[in-house]
Amino acid sequence: MNQAISHISQIGNPARFPDPSSRAALERTRNALTSLGGGKYEISDVDAARPDERRALELRRAFVNHALAPCAADEAARCVARLFGLIPEAGDAEATKKTISDYGRALASQPLWAVQAACRKALESELRFRPSAPVLLGHARDETKAARAELEAVDAVLNARVFRVPGLDERARVSGLFAQLARSLVDVETASRGDAKPAPRSVDEFVDWSRRTPMTASPALLKSLGIRVSGAQAAGEGA
Repeated sequence: MNQAISHISQIGNPARFPDPSSRAALERTRNALTSLGGGKYEISDVDAARPDERRALELRRAFVNHALAPCAADEAARCVARLFGLIPEAGDAEATKKTISDYGRALASQPLWAVQAACRKALESELRFRPSAPVLLGHARDETKAARAELEAVDAVLNARVFRVPGLDERARVSGLFAQLARSLVDVETASRGDAKPAPRSVDEFVDWSRRTPMTASPALLKSLGIRVSGAQAAGEGA
């Protein structure tokens, strides 16, 4: 596998070699990510990458990472030398050789295919003078943007924190327990007020009731919760 990756990555930009499996996995999962800030994400266990999708994404990440590996300075220098040969300028041979070496070191942070593409772009722009090292470096970085964006997206999916989404049965059970608690609280509160209104039968009804009926933590409610009631509070209840 590593040999295959190495061979393909030498050809050029990994964007030219899309992988259907990893692309499908990325399209299914990336929109379900929630940013936590600081480059961290989370995703539900329902939307998280499945085992087969993780394998495809991990292989794609290895491929793109290999393709983005920086080239050697002498490799970049050879590209620049060919470019300079096509855009001749008067000057000392030794000085030109040193300049080419300096360009090579400046471009060594980029993959070889990006450096080659940068040199082609400089030629296609029909420059009358040799481009500066920063200009070539900018062209090379532009060439890698798509691959680096893909790598960032893959990393986000693979490194996302996975949280569990309760199933329908569990949600129904919790909702039922909450509704029971809501009814018991309302029963105590309405009884302490002499309110004959029926208690809410669902969570939604409880929320609606709580908006219309401010709860002031009556002594009866406090007692039902096991909270000690002062003499003044008890006297207030009997008033």
